[in-house]
Amino acid sequence: MPRAATMRRQGAGVARGLVDEESFSVVRALLRRRGGTDRLIEYWEGRRWHQVEGGELNEHLHAVSGHPITTKDFRTWHATVLTAVALAVSVEASESSEAARKRPSSRAVREVANYLGNTPAVCRASYINPRLFELFDEGVTIEAVPDLGAHGRSGPPATKGPVEEAVLRLLS
Repeated sequence: MPRAATMRRQGAGVARGLVDEESFSVVRALLRRRGGTDRLIEYWEGRRWHQVEGGELNEHLHAVSGHPITTKDFRTWHATVLTAVALAVSVEASESSEAARKRPSSRAVREVANYLGNTPAVCRASYINPRLFELFDEGVTIEAVPDLGAHGRSGPPATKGPVEEAVLRLLS
């Protein structure tokens, strides 16, 4: 059964659902640890907790991947995939009025921004691949993904695998 935990992002409480009991148990233990801060990602060394900074995560990602990727790349990719799904299930872009054609894109941006905890303007400018909107205006979206949301799941697990592959094909 999915559980939820409150995690902090830049000082703001953001509720995020965790899909499985094991993940929930790990996050709960991290949030309840003694002597640490309220930050989720820390490590124990030399008899105390140390905060992990974004630069350290980025250095680690670069080291293990061999590519100059950052944590923002994951956020950008996730926003792009969520937007692609939202556009794929929207009404066709070929509606008569310009306002009607923009409505699905605006709704998709609002939904993804809400999920990420950003404003729609920041989300669209910084996290969503703009090519999605160009393609949507041309009537092109990811192909149907029949199992999306199957088994009562929604959110990140439902948007992995085949959906990500469909987005890669769309943007390639």
